[in-house]
Amino acid sequence: MTHDDMAAAYNTIEYWTEGPVARIRLNRPEKSNAMSAELLSELDAALARIADDEDVRVTLLDGAGAGFCAGYDITPGGSTDKSKGNIVADWLRLKGNIQRWVRLYKHPKPIIAKIHNYAVAGGFELAMACDLVVASDDCRLGYPAVRSVGTPPFMIFPLLAQMRVVKRMLYTGDTVSGAAAVALGFVNEAVPAAELEGTASKLARRVALMPLDQLLLLKSSVVRAYEILGLDAIAMSGVEFDAVSHFGPVVQEFWKVTREEGLKVAVERRDAPFREAEG
Repeated sequence: MTHDDMAAAYNTIEYWTEGPVARIRLNRPEKSNAMSAELLSELDAALARIADDEDVRVTLLDGAGAGFCAGYDITPGGSTDKSKGNIVADWLRLKGNIQRWVRLYKHPKPIIAKIHNYAVAGGFELAMACDLVVASDDCRLGYPAVRSVGTPPFMIFPLLAQMRVVKRMLYTGDTVSGAAAVALGFVNEAVPAAELEGTASKLARRVALMPLDQLLLLKSSVVRAYEILGLDAIAMSGVEFDAVSHFGPVVQEFWKVTREEGLKVAVERRDAPFREAEG
């Protein structure tokens, strides 16, 4: 099956293989690769396919267009609907999303995220659920959505970075560069954008040199260690707080402005004080 044939099976992602390396590309560039329900479903299907393919040893995940992923699709008809009037229904929706990231984190084969330009909000969650991360040194990583639309439902960050780093990012919504993210523990390697594809591909091919049986056992052993440390409880701990936050005045006001004046206006109004404080 050719690259085009494999890609034709999906609408919002691209999927192909390069020998033992599977490639998944988020493919909604017109929406900054915001994750719609369809994209998330297709991502699930591609990862299940990879799990069953004995010829594949590692997955390289990236995004088409201007950046890796801007988060969940919060437009009408997208993957989220913060207008729900039922906190239990919202909690169940969030719980389902986080169970997806836990499945990705526990996928039997290694997954490498290749990030250019930005991975924010849900896109940051997606990248952090991967085993390894290679980023352009000028990309931006973080969760600016905490300023307006809730708390991070996938609370994996304390497993990756020092407590004070996590607190600073969440208390401000500030992002960090790919270069800075290496020292913080979010990224393995950060390189100039022109070198990103070559560096990420080289790493994927190097991982693929390992025998498949060894990779399966090694990943399972690492996952087991983090399960003992409380991975599942930690990852799911953010769901309740996010569900509650969606019914608070700050989040309700953000969605009111979004409905009446548009998402761009709401985001601009949200972020303006932070930009002014920098000056």
